[in-house]
Amino acid sequence: MDGMSEHTATHASVGIEHKEPSPQLNPESFASQLFWLTLTFAALYLLISRSALPKIQSVVETRRQRLQADLEAAEALSRQAQEAQTSYETTLAESRLRANALIVEAQAAHDQMAKQEHAALDQTLAKKLAEADKSLREQCTRIERDMAPIAEEAATLIVEKLLGVSPDGARVKKAVKAASS
Repeated sequence: MDGMSEHTATHASVGIEHKEPSPQLNPESFASQLFWLTLTFAALYLLISRSALPKIQSVVETRRQRLQADLEAAEALSRQAQEAQTSYETTLAESRLRANALIVEAQAAHDQMAKQEHAALDQTLAKKLAEADKSLREQCTRIERDMAPIAEEAATLIVEKLLGVSPDGARVKKAVKAASS
């Protein structure tokens, strides 16, 4: 048997009827199908290019413009931030210079004040030292004056004990005065 009859026989035994292939696969209608395909494609192309495509293009253009504006704004903010940082660094440097100048000035004022206080303290100490020296000399003079009678009496007693003779009071005063000078 040939291949076609076997196929028909197999279909017949199963209970399936043999039908014609689908119309779109029929080679006789290929020309009209191509015509309608082209016409439908052209109509869809015109419809999409006239209605949907302009909307898509406007959305894309809007996005591009927004992106461009955002980039420009970011660049402007970046420049402002850079200027602010430069201004901050300049101000900081100036502040440091002023602070250093104030420190030097304060140190000089402190040194000057310390010198003045030191000089005043030196004067006060010199004055107190002079007063103490004067007071010490006065006390020494007073002690010498107060001790003179005691020294005269002691000298008189010593001479009496050693020599057994009572010395002249004027001579003893003169000797004690010469010894204390």
